[in-house]
Amino acid sequence: SIGIERSYEPCVYDKQVALTNLRNYASELAEKLSYGNFFARTVVLKIRNTEFETITRRSKLEHATNQAIEFYEAAKELFEPLADSFLSDGIRLLGITATDFTEAEFENVDLNLFSS
Repeated sequence: SIGIERSYEPCVYDKQVALTNLRNYASELAEKLSYGNFFARTVVLKIRNTEFETITRRSKLEHATNQAIEFYEAAKELFEPLADSFLSDGIRLLGITATDFTEAEFENVDLNLFSS
């Protein structure tokens, strides 16, 4: 797995700040996967409050990807049901992890350069 997570001091209480951070983490994650030519099928959200209560949620994607927008959308969907309770207490840690990797597959195509 490859993940990006950050601890906050002070804690995050603003939903837009949390979503912006998730968007940034999704971009970092996509960059790391693209560099290794990997695609992930599962996105994991990790969130911790000031009481150190930690919850992880995972989402299986329809297809393997290394695109930031797909990681962000999956993480946002996982975050939404938890947002109010965690934001009221304060988010101490937030992160995204990609798992269930596949390598990029390329199709072999014969090209006849001299056909008319």
